[in-house]
Amino acid sequence: MPLSRWVTRRAVALAGLALAGAVIAGAGPVRLSTAELITLMLAAVACTVLLWSLPAAMREPTAASVHLPIRATVHQPAETTVHRTAEGVSTRWTSPPAP
Repeated sequence: MPLSRWVTRRAVALAGLALAGAVIAGAGPVRLSTAELITLMLAAVACTVLLWSLPAAMREPTAASVHLPIRATVHQPAETTVHRTAEGVSTRWTSPPAP
């Protein structure tokens, strides 16, 4: 599912605010150990995969893709039954009318 332009613009705005905050705070380069770098790279891959699959996970299933529970088959009579109303008029039903 495609994302709207609002999502892209919001992400750029938040990245810009984070960069501005880092520049104002005077943050310098950070030295990471090998274990910290591996953990950071694995976390980046995991977050990327989760964000990539999020729009598809939030999609509402269509009626055709919804699996309904299987019900037992109902006996359907081969012939229609003639029912008569109180006035004696014949009415054809495949099953008796609901009360």
